[in-house]
Amino acid sequence: MGCASSKEETKKAEEPKQYSWDKKVKTNTEDFKVTKQKDATIVRKPGSLNGKQFVVEDCENCDIFVFDHTDTVSIDGCKNCRFFIGPVNGSFFLRESTACRVVVACQQLRTRDLTDTDMMLFCFTKPSLETTKDLRISCFQYNFTELLGLFGSAKLSPFNNDWSSVFDFNNSSESYRLISNNDIPKPFLNLPPEGSFGTYTEGSLLKDVPSIVPLTYGINRTRPHPHSAFALFKATSTEAALWFCHSIQKGVVYQTKEVKLEKRNAIEIFGAEHRAASNEFVGQSVIGIEINTAESDPETSGLAEALENIKDKLNGEPFVYFLPSDGQTSSVIKQFFYVAEPGLTM
Repeated sequence: MGCASSKEETKKAEEPKQYSWDKKVKTNTEDFKVTKQKDATIVRKPGSLNGKQFVVEDCENCDIFVFDHTDTVSIDGCKNCRFFIGPVNGSFFLRESTACRVVVACQQLRTRDLTDTDMMLFCFTKPSLETTKDLRISCFQYNFTELLGLFGSAKLSPFNNDWSSVFDFNNSSESYRLISNNDIPKPFLNLPPEGSFGTYTEGSLLKDVPSIVPLTYGINRTRPHPHSAFALFKATSTEAALWFCHSIQKGVVYQTKEVKLEKRNAIEIFGAEHRAASNEFVGQSVIGIEINTAESDPETSGLAEALENIKDKLNGEPFVYFLPSDGQTSSVIKQFFYVAEPGLTM
């Protein structure tokens, strides 16, 4: 008996240890793929996909909402469907589909054999179209509690939206049109109630903005007004910068970028006379915003009011601005957005 006990103890001692990283979490593959659905409403809540791939195939007249971040998303063979696709760290593919409405935030957009579709788009790189006809593109405009955090999880900044810089492989006038957000159908999508996937904390600045992505005019279109101003925030003031963008009432936000500002670029952008101010931002991630207005005067253009309203939302963080009357403004805008292009390091 004593001998049997010893063998049992030896057997237990020889069993390999199990570590936490050896334990595989069981996942339901059906959560990551939707196929051959009709007249259905499908929701993926925050945390349900958690950066994995998501695939939709052969669906008709469906409402599909992805309130989470993903690695890549592929939609193929769908007809008359409505999609909300949360931040995609990689590519979003939309192929062989027709008569859809799509809200998507992604690093890269690729379409093929797509027809008669409306899209509200956030895209970090230039959207790429192939054999596409009658695609109507406007700027991403949506908001819900977790969305800003999901952008962070997907390593995307709401300020780096190149939605209007479309590359069309077929170079056809019938491929796409850029649409003003004033001209898109309302409502564009009927999202599920906010309470079904989170609620805002009291006092959140983002609670009262219509979108955590600024509504930009689009750099692939000529500026509508003759005067431009520029504002620079630290990235730690993201909510204040978003509030500032949405407070522009008498002009348009033409373009925005978030990048890391290196010392050599700060001098090139702002010049020696603004060295003291620019030093506040060197080595920091910053948000640059170009506002385009019909009037150069800060009062009549609404800039003075917007700048005043933002001060109490900065919590002591610095920001600088250049008004249209400042002779250096156009140079600052040109230099900042040149070095802020993807592939160029600030």
